[in-house]
Amino acid sequence: PRLGLVLLAEEDHAQRAGLVGYATCCFVYSIEHGGLTGVLDELFVLPASRRRGIAAGLVHAAVDALRAAGCVEASLEVAAGNATARALYAHCGFAPRDRYRLMSRRLAPKDPGLPDS
Repeated sequence: PRLGLVLLAEEDHAQRAGLVGYATCCFVYSIEHGGLTGVLDELFVLPASRRRGIAAGLVHAAVDALRAAGCVEASLEVAAGNATARALYAHCGFAPRDRYRLMSRRLAPKDPGLPDS
């Protein structure tokens, strides 16, 4: 809990029941942004449950949970070519920071069991 939070989406319909999606968020302290920020790190909805507002619901719930945790800002990264995800995040109030580019450097060997990002 001190590092972040996990949100789960469940459905209870005749055709589908149980867990259908999740969102994970991590906390980061940012001097630039003036306090604790939340990073929407992972968002996933099962293919059979997509296009029904579940992802948007998870994003809105994540923003609410981050605000309740004391975060002053929420951020995320999205693939430049993923127009569907970019539209979802824009609909949920996120905006690109066009003057910035995400850069990273790996500090530990990658776990071979994790997918490439």
